[in-house]
This record gives sequence, C-alpha cells and structure tokens, in this order.
Amino acid sequence: MTQTNCYSFLFKRSRSYLHASQNRLANIVERVETTLNNLFHSKSITETQYNLMKINRTSVRMNYLYFVSQTHKEGIPVQPNMICNDGPTEGICRFLGCLLGLLFNDSTHCKKFHKAVNVIHEMEFYQKNGQLQPTTLFATFNIDNLCLMFSHEQVIIALERFLNHCLLSDYHIQGMTIDTILQLVRLVLDNQYFVYNYKFYKQTQGGASGSLLTIPFVHIYLFYWQHDLLNELRSILTMANTQFPQPIWNITEIGSTIHFRDIKISNHNGVLQTNVYHECMYHEPVLPPSLDLLQLPIQRKSIFKAIRYCSTEYSFKNELIHIGIILNIHGFSDETFTQGHEEVIEDFGVIIRNEIAFVPTSDTMRRYLSAYDKYHQIKVTQPRGPQQDINHILNELRSILTMANTQFPQPTLNITEIGSTIHFRDIKISNQNGVLQTSVYHECMYHEPVLPPSLDLLQLPIQRNVWSWLRKSILKAIRYCSTEYSFKNELIHISIILRIHDFSDETFTQGHEEVIEDFGVTIRDEIACVPTYDTMRRHLFAYDKYRQIKATQPPGPQQEIILQLPYPSNWDKTVIDNFEQEINHILKENFENHSQIKQLKIRILQTQENPFPIVHFLIKKRPDVNYLTLPDETKPKPYMY
Repeated sequence: MTQTNCYSFLFKRSRSYLHASQNRLANIVERVETTLNNLFHSKSITETQYNLMKINRTSVRMNYLYFVSQTHKEGIPVQPNMICNDGPTEGICRFLGCLLGLLFNDSTHCKKFHKAVNVIHEMEFYQKNGQLQPTTLFATFNIDNLCLMFSHEQVIIALERFLNHCLLSDYHIQGMTIDTILQLVRLVLDNQYFVYNYKFYKQTQGGASGSLLTIPFVHIYLFYWQHDLLNELRSILTMANTQFPQPIWNITEIGSTIHFRDIKISNHNGVLQTNVYHECMYHEPVLPPSLDLLQLPIQRKSIFKAIRYCSTEYSFKNELIHIGIILNIHGFSDETFTQGHEEVIEDFGVIIRNEIAFVPTSDTMRRYLSAYDKYHQIKVTQPRGPQQDINHILNELRSILTMANTQFPQPTLNITEIGSTIHFRDIKISNQNGVLQTSVYHECMYHEPVLPPSLDLLQLPIQRNVWSWLRKSILKAIRYCSTEYSFKNELIHISIILRIHDFSDETFTQGHEEVIEDFGVTIRDEIACVPTYDTMRRHLFAYDKYRQIKATQPPGPQQEIILQLPYPSNWDKTVIDNFEQEINHILKENFENHSQIKQLKIRILQTQENPFPIVHFLIKKRPDVNYLTLPDETKPKPYMY
C-alpha cells in the first residue's frame, strides 16, 4: 500500500464510526447521479447513454482491494487487484472503456496480443511479406505497474489530445462532445475510493486494475507520450545523460539470441529459430520431493508449448527431454511422460491408414496446431542498416527510456530483451538469417531450481491432473514450435518434466498418442499413417479458430456447472454430500425463475490434495458486505430524469 504512493489513507472503521464507509459510498453515488442527471438534462448525453451509465442503488458496492501472491517471482511479491464490478462509476467505465478502446484501435491500428501464440502468427506473416531480414533485431520490454503510475492530469491531457486528433470533423462521438467525455473521465478518476482491510482509501494515481477504462487510458497515454519522445530524440538523449543517470528500463538481453517470457528466440545467420526458454528457479537444477504440491504447468500443456514454440526438430526433442527430467525430479515415472506425449501425437498427428501408425514429425503437428490461430500484425524493431552497432542501439534505448521514466513517480519501464532472438510471454522467437523460428519459452520462478520445504503448501497442476497438463503442454508445443526439430525438443522437455514428477514414459506416450489421435486422424480406406508435425499443427490451429467462432455464439442451455470448492480436510463424503444437497436446494428455491442461474448445479468433488493452497491464505478477502453497500434508507431512491 505504501510502496507505490498511489493510495491515500482516509480513515479506519471503528465502533464510533460504523457507517462511515456507507456514508462515503452514498456521497459518491450522489455525485455520480447528479453529474449524469445534469448531462442528460442538458442533452449532453442521450437517454440510452444515461441508462448505460446510471447506478443501480440496489446492487452498487464500494470497490475493495485485495492482493494476490505472485508465486512465480522471487520473494513472492503480491499484486494488487481492485474489485470494482459493482462500483458507483463502473457503468461509466464500461461505456467509455468500450468507446475509447474501439476509437483507439481504429485510429492507431496498434497490435495487442492477448495470447502468446498470436505473436507467432504475426511473426510468420511478417516473414512471408519479406520484411524479416538477416539483420533484423527483436526487442521486448516490460512496463511495470503502469496502470498504477500514470498521473491523472497527464492522462487527461493525453486523452484530450487524442480526441482532438481523432474527431476532426465535428468533435463529437456518438453525440457527445470532447468536454463531456473529459467530464465523465474526471468523475471516474476523482472518485476512485475503495476499502482494504477495513480501512478506507482513495487512489490518487493510475486507475483501478479491474476497470475497463484503465487499459484504454494506458494505451492512449503511451501512444502520445511515445510520439513526443521520438520527435525530440537527440535532445532527450543529451538531457537524459546529464540529468537522469540511473536508468529504470532494465535491458536484460541483447544479441542474436534472447528470450521473451518462456520463449527463446535466435537469429542463426538470418534463420529464425524458436524454442522453449527455461529459467532456473534457483541455482541448483533439481527440485526436491517437497514440491509435490507446487503449482506447475501440466504435462500436456508443456508438450503443446514445445510444439508451438520449438521451430526445429532438434529443439523440440530437447524440450521433451527437459520435460521428462522435470517429471522424474518430481517422482513421476517415464510412463507418465510417454503416455502424455503419445496422447498429443494422437490428437495432432495420427492418420488412420491400414492400421499402421508412424510417429509424426514436429512440423506436421505444428501445422495442425497453427491452423487454430488467427494472424495478427506485430511491430518488429529493425536496425537502420546492416552495419549498425547493437551497443549503440542499446545506449540510445537506455537513454530514451531513462528520461521517459522520469515522468513517473517510480520506475515502470524495463527493457527485457533486444536482438535476433527474444521471448514474448511463453514463446521464443528467433530470426535465423531472415527465417522466422518459434518455439516454447520456459521461464523459471526463481534464480535457483530448488524450492525450500516452506513451499510444501503450493499445489502442482501436474500432480492434480497429469493428463490435462500433458495435453496442454503438447498442444502448446504444436502451436509454438515452427520446426519439427524444436517440436521434438519440446516433447523431450515435457517427458523430462514427467519423469521429475515420477510419471513413467508410458504416461507421456499415451498423452502424446491421444493428441495425435484428436488432431491428426483422417479415415481413409482404413489405412493408418501418422501425420507430419506440420499437418497436425494445421489441424490444431483450425480447431482453435473453431473454438473462437463458437465462443462468440450465444450459449445454449447448460444442464450442470461443476465448481471446485475448497472444504475443510476433516470433511468425509457424508458431510460433503449433505452440504452439496443443501446448497443446491437453496439455489433452486431462490433462483428457480432466473434464466441462467437456474441451470447452475454445484458439485463438491473430493480430492486427496491439500484443499487450501497457499495462495488461499495470501489473499485479503472481501470485507463484510455491509461495509460495501449503501445505507438501507438510501437504496430505494429512484432515478429522476
């Protein structure tokens, strides 16, 4: 709460001040309703817009904050998460967030990637257009806590500039003027109040992490702030070198091979190569048995990552070996890896022909998996000439970003990689002499690969459901690996992980075969022939596209929804069954006429693992609901036009 300087403490709940938060919420609601009513009466907004932004006094809740532990980072830091779904300004945020987001996309054509595999599609498209040169370098950087760091006044200035630039005709959008939009934005930023640990705060910098308006703010702010830096590049460099000696953009890699998240990207004489990047958790390479409950990627997911990320057969095989080692370290037998590997091969590589099965190449499986994803364009940093010195680029970037960070109260911008090989999220991207290569990138949680016994409470997905882990890993390998060599290396990595966790090779084989069967089987005269890696990859990408299209269609009636709920370890099956019956009875009584909730049926599944993972204890839970709602006397207040 104190490190970011983004939050201002107002008061703490006490016996003499029991209704302070409710009264504060009532004041916020009054301000928002007054502003919306005034805008509606002055015809600055339409009735439809008013209805979209108005407050429902029955369901309005004060925003509250809790922290989620980031167990994949050293020291296990916590990340703030603002819950504002029913906040007093959430209607305005939803309306303006959608409006500004669409306007920004139409005006700037910036590319945003919600999944790492989308980067591979854009990189391949970039290469097919002939833009990838042997001298092309990639660059990645992180922007730390930018949603919390931007100044409210700065984002207002950037937003006004953006709107004036986009609305050149009549300076109206959906009937609203720029002044009206800015007034609504100020209303949101000035009323970012929330509850944390029964204390009342106001957010004075940045935006709520859960707000739909925060990300458009960040995009617009960065877009115009970036142009100002580029227009005065030389003066910025001079000033930065003399006045701002301590850079906060931290360049971690530069050269022909870098990593971005869990992808390793290399430029081998103009040939792009990608594979999974592994960063050790600690300095020692073996994980102890105490990690049986640690939450790690599941085996199938690791094999899929190897397929997606590894651009060559060699890197894919190495990745499979790595997976097998990880499994062995965690006490799983080789059969586990083998079964999972075979399931993926079956899902993405098997073609039935004369009942003869041949192991598919990584290229075939990768083509099946690639058919699932859509193409997106990606902006790639290129050197100005073939003789450009990388160190010169590095120095310029550091100087520019150092100056840029002075605009924020704390460091936010960190260059992570620049070169012909980088990683983006869990994809490794390489420029091998003008040839794009991608593979799975593996990033370790800490500097040392051995976790202490104190982490025994962390849960391992590979232990919870090894088949799901294995399937997802193989599918990722198919999607990410651009070559059969990198795909096979990723499969090897997956098998190693299975062995580390004491799964047998049969596990990998079975999982691999299932994937091949699911994504590679073609019935043709009852002749079986295992497809190549590329064929399986195409099938998988086609499947991904089908899922995307299906997700946009209205859902049909759902007969049962299974929720995994934590429960005390001393509960036996009788107690669980009685509790399950009672809670479903309550749902039926209260929501029988609800179109969606009436389909809900809760099942509590018994499990042998620790029902309360460590992350459960590291999260600040929601305050009492009475602390977040309006006073009873204010709830029925009608809206007045």
